[in-house]
Order: sequence, then C-alpha cells, then structure tokens
Amino acid sequence: MMSAGSRAPYKGPAVRRQSRPGVSPGRPLRIMVPLDDRLAADSHWVVDWPLCQVRLMDDARFFWLVLVPDRAGAVEPFDLAPEDQAILWQEALAAAAALKAATRAAKINVGLLGNIVSQLHVHVVARRGEDVAWPGPVWGAGVPERLDPAALRRRLAEARAFLALTSRPEMPR
Repeated sequence: MMSAGSRAPYKGPAVRRQSRPGVSPGRPLRIMVPLDDRLAADSHWVVDWPLCQVRLMDDARFFWLVLVPDRAGAVEPFDLAPEDQAILWQEALAAAAALKAATRAAKINVGLLGNIVSQLHVHVVARRGEDVAWPGPVWGAGVPERLDPAALRRRLAEARAFLALTSRPEMPR
C-alpha cells in the first residue's frame, strides 16, 4: 500500500502513434501530461527524453530550450519523486552541456521560475556577451522575435542533431 504523497514506480512510458512536425507519421510517442497553453504557444517540440519533453523557445534572439517533465501536477521540483528529481537535473545538465558545445555560448543559464506558467519546466538558455539581454536575465528583456519558418526548421534540426548525441539518464525500470 502506498502512503499519501508517494508515487507508483515508473514502468516505462505509455506510447501512442501520432505524427509531429518533422517526425515520421506513426512513430510511437510517449503520452505527455497536458502542456500548458503558454508553453505550447511559445515553444516547439524537439524530442522526448526519458522524463522530459524537450522544447525550443520560439525566440530568434536566443537559443533557448525548455524541459517539461512528464508528471501531472508538478509545479516545483520537490513535487517530483526523488528518482525523478535526480533525472530532471541530469537531463537539464545534459541539455545545458550539449547546448554549450553546439553554440559555443559564453554562458549557459539554467532556471526555474514558474511565476507565469506554473507547470514545472526548466529553461536552458545559451548566452553571449553580445545578446540583447547580456549580462541580465533573458526573462522580460524586450519583446520575443519569432523565428521565421525556415529559421525555425533549421534551429529545430540543429537542436535535434546535438541532442541526439547527448548522453542522458535512463529511467529506472
């Protein structure tokens, strides 16, 4: 019997057959918890990792990833089971290292805010000394500049390529 607040052990991702832009139709995909409307509107799916959906923020000014754990009701990292907390940080650090290597950024910012979007998500942002927000935070710095369709396709392909080479944790069975 599980106590209040405990979670059932992870038994692997549920899958469904669905297509996403840039993905072959019928590819098995994990069923994600519903994505916050603002995250869905401001970002694009890149890849599903063991715990998180990795997304690309639609802002040409920054190469910016967002990791969204596939756990219903998670608002804060401590809402996750201890095993999921460890995997969240491992995935965030793997994304940060891959983003830094791919972009040669001066600095990688990793942050959790949640003041506007309460669904737990981790920002991983490549920073350069010449970016419009440097050295301050990217949040609230000017107006996002949407990627044009060709630039979006290129950036998604680039993110998928460098993340595919990334070593990331496996979910416990």
